[in-house]
Amino acid sequence: MSLFTLLPPETLTHLERLAERTVVPARTRFIRRGDAGGDIFRVERGSVEVVDSRSRPEMILDVLGPGAVVGELGFLAGEPRSADVRAFEETVLSRWPEAALRAALDANPVMARDFYRALALMLAGRLGKGGRTNPTALRSSNTSLGGLSARPGQELAELFKAELLALEGPIRREDRATGVRLMGEAWERFMEAARQTFASLSQSEAEAAGDVLGKELTPWLVRAHTAELTIARPGGRAGSPALLRHIERGMPQGSDAVGVALDAALLSSSTALGQRERQRATLSAVSTLLPEDRPARVTVLHCGSGSIPSAIGLMMQSGGELNCVDGDREVLEKLDHATIARSAALSLRLVHEDVTRTILGRTNLHLSPQDLVVVSGVLEYVPDLALTSLTRVALGMLAPGGTVILDLLRPSSDRFFFDYVLGWRTVRRTKEAAAALLTGLGLRDLMAAPCKGAAIVLTGRSAA
Repeated sequence: MSLFTLLPPETLTHLERLAERTVVPARTRFIRRGDAGGDIFRVERGSVEVVDSRSRPEMILDVLGPGAVVGELGFLAGEPRSADVRAFEETVLSRWPEAALRAALDANPVMARDFYRALALMLAGRLGKGGRTNPTALRSSNTSLGGLSARPGQELAELFKAELLALEGPIRREDRATGVRLMGEAWERFMEAARQTFASLSQSEAEAAGDVLGKELTPWLVRAHTAELTIARPGGRAGSPALLRHIERGMPQGSDAVGVALDAALLSSSTALGQRERQRATLSAVSTLLPEDRPARVTVLHCGSGSIPSAIGLMMQSGGELNCVDGDREVLEKLDHATIARSAALSLRLVHEDVTRTILGRTNLHLSPQDLVVVSGVLEYVPDLALTSLTRVALGMLAPGGTVILDLLRPSSDRFFFDYVLGWRTVRRTKEAAAALLTGLGLRDLMAAPCKGAAIVLTGRSAA
């Protein structure tokens, strides 16, 4: 199935007028691996070989005859060429220069729609036939992580890229709301297929498939700000304050209209909703539990984006002391300089301390007994033993009758995407599993706040 055979006659006629004819001598390479450029070629007469020049001797991946198209993926992704292509014999080619073709598609929305739809259908058809590489090459390209099959990741990636290709033109032409709706529908189709696929895989198979899926989709995903902050920022890390702030705001951003629409889909996921919901539920619990008749004493262990301690500072109208403990100096500096609008009656103490030291009981904190201790945004990164140790430390800070607030993430159907594709690894626990871990720690009146998405917020009092 050729790209050009899938085009309507009128669009095909327009594209044929743009083509340049060229004759390539036998054994001459006209595409080289690693080269930039996205020209598309169609074989008119003769034949060409797709060659992996990294192996010695070189491996011929495919031999293509009249009607075959090469270079279309380089045009689509704008990435360096992935293989060499050379003429097996004297070959006549039609060539569509990248710049001229892009200009023509930008100027003609109907032609662009037909072109990208045909490209998506061609990729989907190629996937259904197992690709156009030979069996030896297919076995080589389908292995990852110690030889485990990564084929499910490649299949999912190709299917979603085909959807994105078909949406590129319509999203650019339509208003933002329509673009977000179209992307949301495509995203749900992809996620449903991916959920079913990953549910059938073992842990090691999911790792392999997710690794391939992430690499294949990265050029598309990083157009969305959520994914950019997760996988593309130099020195960035999953769960960073900047990423958390973006998710909490819930305002889609991207490098273009497609990126904005894709970011809207990511921000509507269960995990993102859970991040926002637990912030709301945690602050609601703080508001309910703050003493009304005197200044409060509150400690926040791990400040995340800074939004929770900032909001707590604003709630403490009667004054008191607010202790903020975090291993990120930048977050603490923002809290100190401008984030918390505090009265003269509110004492703010910033402690630069990694949560690991707190878990081990090697804390630099020397506090008066606290009314509230909030453990926020950290429990999904620690194993069970560390969760109980940190909770025990928090309980030890409380005054008699004081309350500890714990927020964490529970399992959700989109976890595989955040874990394996975005690389944002978390430990997910159900409410029941989290409560069971806390049994025997001296908590009374352990309650779970009602939360949507993937959030859990637990509150419990110390022994009086």
